[in-house]
Amino acid sequence: MQTLSFFRSTAFSFILIYLFSSCQTEQFDETTPYAIQIGKYRLIGDAIKTIQRVKSMGISPYLLLHKDKKEGEWYLVVADAYSSLEETMANKIKYEDSYGILSIDIINFNSLKDEIKAINENDFENFNLATQPPTVDAKINETAQKLHFSNAFQLLEATIINTLDSVEVMRISLMKSKVPDYPRGIIPQKLIYNSSCVAEGVYQDDLIGGNFTAQVMKLKSTHPYGDNIAEHFAKKIMDTRDYDFEEMLPVTIDAYSPLKGYLVNIEPKKGRLIRYMVLSDESQGFLYFLQSAKCKEEQIMAFAKKFGGTEGITHYTHFYNTFTTLPTSPNPENQLIAFTVEINRESSKGNLAVLREGGIFSKSVFRNTNELGAWEYFIQRYNSDSLAQKIFSVGYSPSKRNPKDSLVVNGQQGWHTTLRRRIPNSLKLQDVNNEVQFTTGNNIIILSNKGRGRIPKENMMDFAAQLQLTEELKEESSFW
Repeated sequence: MQTLSFFRSTAFSFILIYLFSSCQTEQFDETTPYAIQIGKYRLIGDAIKTIQRVKSMGISPYLLLHKDKKEGEWYLVVADAYSSLEETMANKIKYEDSYGILSIDIINFNSLKDEIKAINENDFENFNLATQPPTVDAKINETAQKLHFSNAFQLLEATIINTLDSVEVMRISLMKSKVPDYPRGIIPQKLIYNSSCVAEGVYQDDLIGGNFTAQVMKLKSTHPYGDNIAEHFAKKIMDTRDYDFEEMLPVTIDAYSPLKGYLVNIEPKKGRLIRYMVLSDESQGFLYFLQSAKCKEEQIMAFAKKFGGTEGITHYTHFYNTFTTLPTSPNPENQLIAFTVEINRESSKGNLAVLREGGIFSKSVFRNTNELGAWEYFIQRYNSDSLAQKIFSVGYSPSKRNPKDSLVVNGQQGWHTTLRRRIPNSLKLQDVNNEVQFTTGNNIIILSNKGRGRIPKENMMDFAAQLQLTEELKEESSFW
């Protein structure tokens, strides 16, 4: 009986070993040195989202960390292993034709073996920092959360504008670069003036192509757009000029609540069809725009259903991890009027530009209620402390042409710069506070009076001390 039990146990163990080994994804090596690279990312969270999506297509990918001496660290999503270049080329074409995947590259193990390391994606479950929701105007959270989230789309850029009721915020110099990319025929300044909050997201499917630009406007009750705001703006698009092909179709979208409006299709150039979706909720309190030059009708309809979903824009890790660095108990004298975040897509010219590529850049614009003007909080997030330190050392060190004073910010070495400016209501020039610059962890922080701000250095230092700059991660992937 003991012998039989032994054989049963041994056989069962062999079965487990066989099943385990047969489920392992084959990775390239010296004998099968060619592989197909599906994507490369600075942030591991983005790479893992792609892995999950590729698996749903029936592909068995694996994850590599590539430590490039010139370009820094990249996370590579890779599939298969081949012994010949010809076989690899044939399967590359198959991936492009069968799955529609764009930007596939072929990589060689022997060229990269000293710079790569295999990573188990199961070791990473959460990427959100252990920060608290910042204290901001409630309409900012309400409007931003109505923007779309999807694992199939990367959030390239996002902008939130808090218009304030008593100030024309778009006249502030720091806001000139924050103008939303509205559909044609719509004047941004007028719509922003009649909105209490505006949120915009630019999305891209970096696997199979396609992009959308979406906007959500929380309208003021005094807006002049009548009882059918979607129809008002859909006609604005149609009236831009006479097109060879144009149509305005009524639609109802089953989103968080029924959204009604119009699908506007126009052909500004022969063979180039642009689709616009203009929607409003039943209360006529929110207006929605959606546009794409490369999508099918069913794609824009499906995308629109995500407006106002339970998973809003804060589910994008880079949005969450920059927005929640803002203070939980901010100085009430500083009003947040704009927040932007983007994945940096700089040209690859120059070593510093290459290193910055794929970093997360975020800017917050504040207006001081004591007539000290508008100022900016700029944060750059990279995938490692060493990369942030290297960029800060190369890009922000003082020089003869750009002198700086040394200072310590939150226990970290930083720099302080001044500018010669005229004192208000006077012809005299004097040195005034310009910027406070420092690093912490994998962040570069710039607090700036860029434009015409007059915030004192002491106020900037107080703000820096209030920032939520922890590198600890949440135990669970939760959102407010």
